[in-house]
Amino acid sequence: MADVLVVGVYMANRPNTAAHVIDELAATREHRVEQRWTALAPDGIGSFDLPCTVKVVTRRQPKFALLDELAHDVSSFDWIFLCDDDVEFAPGFLDTYIQWSNK
Repeated sequence: MADVLVVGVYMANRPNTAAHVIDELAATREHRVEQRWTALAPDGIGSFDLPCTVKVVTRRQPKFALLDELAHDVSSFDWIFLCDDDVEFAPGFLDTYIQWSNK
């Protein structure tokens, strides 16, 4: 069983797949997953109440600086996933990905 850190950024004022990503990566049956997400909400506009949202940013900032901030303790984890808000994962993705990567 691996310890997995997922860090991501989503646009709170636009349609996105962040809720899907959060739910799918949390559905692992084989690993411990901690997720930390930052909502980008220009001028405080948008919906930024997704589970695992730990920060809301209202002004433009570099995406990777935000991800670095969320991943401040990477040495505590076996796997790190950097996620965006415009991807989708098949059911069981995380378990399958780690299983294949460990072969």
